[in-house]
Amino acid sequence: MANATYTVALGGNTKLPATSGRKSYVLEQVFDAAVQNLAAGESVSLINIPAKTLVKDVVVVVETVEAANDAFGIGDSASATQFLSAVAANALAASKAAATTDKYYPAANDIRLTGKADAATTALKVRVKATLVDYSDQV
Repeated sequence: MANATYTVALGGNTKLPATSGRKSYVLEQVFDAAVQNLAAGESVSLINIPAKTLVKDVVVVVETVEAANDAFGIGDSASATQFLSAVAANALAASKAAATTDKYYPAANDIRLTGKADAATTALKVRVKATLVDYSDQV
């Protein structure tokens, strides 16, 4: 049976007001496993990425810890760890994706948190921020 993917995403069908130049913007979402538990290996969609968008930055801040030795990934529909892998869930800390993880999306996608594969995620609370650059004026 396939793992479930939940959606609490921001950004929807984002229509930006700009008609010229590159517009950068930051979207932020909080995931609280105390409100929506994740079973082992499940994902939650946090931020919608419109088509023709570059994801420039992804930052994760752990606000409430999970059990010792727990970790999670931040990715997209193609890779659970596109931006961050093995983020420690047992320490209050911030993590930033490496500059080499910038990714252009010709089609809409989303930024997801994927829980650990071996047990449920029940206490973790994280804030995810992403800097996106609009390329929708390009053919």
